[in-house]
Amino acid sequence: MKRSGLAAALYVVLVFLSGAVVGIFGYRLYTARSVSASVSVPKPADFRKKYVDDIPRACTFPLSRWPRWVPSSMKRGAGGRKSIIAR
Repeated sequence: MKRSGLAAALYVVLVFLSGAVVGIFGYRLYTARSVSASVSVPKPADFRKKYVDDIPRACTFPLSRWPRWVPSSMKRGAGGRKSIIAR
């Protein structure tokens, strides 16, 4: 009988200590200071210039990527251009 009583007492102590460890860890996470990240926001004119410069590169579709069954008149588009955006 002593053995089961001793085992129960050890389990109670183990549960109490594990709860204390989890509580300490949770409190540390809760009280952690936040980091202030300094992100440089681009000016609207710079953002617009970069965005407009990236559009033709993103919208080009080389002729080698078109499937064979697409007629060549559709591949060229209006005015014989190879890309969607005209420069």
